[in-house]
Amino acid sequence: MRNLADFIYQMESELQNFTTWVHDSRGRYKKLHISDIDCKKISLSDFLENQLNIVVEITAEDGTNCAYLLLPEINVATTINFDNGDVISIIDAKAA
Repeated sequence: MRNLADFIYQMESELQNFTTWVHDSRGRYKKLHISDIDCKKISLSDFLENQLNIVVEITAEDGTNCAYLLLPEINVATTINFDNGDVISIIDAKAA
């Protein structure tokens, strides 16, 4: 588990390829496309301030993916197993 503010700072300050997924009304996560929002820069803080439950999926240079579930209620970003809109399991299960 990582401190949420530190995670957001790192994501917004480094040039990383990532996909944002937003929880939908069917209980799954839907990929948020850049065209779905009216801004030039995605701000993870804005999503969280609007009470959105989001997953950030980071694509490394070698093509591997790592996904984080952002939990603003307890101020953490936790590593998860994530597959095409579904959280399979939480990897970081220890307390922050």
